[in-house]
Amino acid sequence: MGFNIEDTALLRHPTVEKAVALAEETYGIGGDFMKKAVKVGEIISVYAKNPDPDAVAAAVYLQAMWYRTHLNGVIEELGAGVGTYLQRFMDFDFENPVVHSQSDAQILLATSVVGLDGVHKAIDDGGWNYHEIRSVLDNNRRAMDAVAGMSEDHALVSFAIEAMADAEARLRALVGERQEKLKFENTGLPDHPLLREVHAYVYAREVTEDSPYGGRMNYVLDAARALVETGASADPDVLAATLLNQFYAKDWEKELARFPARVSSLYAQTSPWLSLSGEKKAEESADVDTIFAALSLTVIERTVQSFDDMRKLNPTHVVIAELERMEDRIDPLRVRAAKVDHPVLKARMQKAAEAADKMIHAPENAAVRKPGSPKFDRGL
Repeated sequence: MGFNIEDTALLRHPTVEKAVALAEETYGIGGDFMKKAVKVGEIISVYAKNPDPDAVAAAVYLQAMWYRTHLNGVIEELGAGVGTYLQRFMDFDFENPVVHSQSDAQILLATSVVGLDGVHKAIDDGGWNYHEIRSVLDNNRRAMDAVAGMSEDHALVSFAIEAMADAEARLRALVGERQEKLKFENTGLPDHPLLREVHAYVYAREVTEDSPYGGRMNYVLDAARALVETGASADPDVLAATLLNQFYAKDWEKELARFPARVSSLYAQTSPWLSLSGEKKAEESADVDTIFAALSLTVIERTVQSFDDMRKLNPTHVVIAELERMEDRIDPLRVRAAKVDHPVLKARMQKAAEAADKMIHAPENAAVRKPGSPKFDRGL
């Protein structure tokens, strides 16, 4: 066994030791994964008033349960008590939590604490979106509320509540940090009354309680910044239309009447939503080409920048789909770059296309999907 129980704070009991050995030996897991399994058991062992050996064993083995489709082997090795706790946890409904016993509460609280460690890391690294984090925290909150009223393990409950409060505080800090970057003064855009007005309009629509990171506003801000940074355009109307690119409403003409007519016209010619709905009235112009160039560039740059984190956090079929989309975008970006007159913007687009091409050909990505291979059949 990779972990000597004497070197841990785990409850000294044959069933607990057997659970640690079975988790490691049966599934070949080690390193951080195994440390997490032991930590769950240690939390119960240290903080529970009367730690149940079967509950400690179940909590440890839970870290390997995601690889099982049945519990028969576990019951044979660790006993019916451990199997019962495991089955109850796997059947646990976080939307309508019901806790059957003090031992079930011990498992739930300890698992929540270790799960919140992962949330802390995700918040600090910025790898999860707000809704993923919020969903985990809400599930944990409901579970803790169900446990708090019946658990006799006050120290364990307090420990779990502290972990929850820490996660909530980190999330609030992250939201504040993201929103600070979205303030007009921090966007890097020219200080122009029209841009301030459009920015305030987009901010009010995109930065909401359900989407506190700003959602699509980050994308359009990056596109507008690309125009400013490259010197491709400082025209307030062009930048305003770029900021409005992800806006859509059925009465969009009435909504956008508050802005200059040229902004509304540029929006109508570049909006993806009007294109999808068939309302778009495209006209060839240098300004339209410039907006499209910035938007196309931004999609590629943002995807390349975030791809490594995305690959780590998602299953293979999601990674394959993203590689397919990226491959489909490279040539169109090069075509747009060829049409762009501004040398700095053109060079940046060419550089982004090269970075994307390098990304899809990277050994770790080519091993998942070979560039140029047929599209993955999703059975749709």
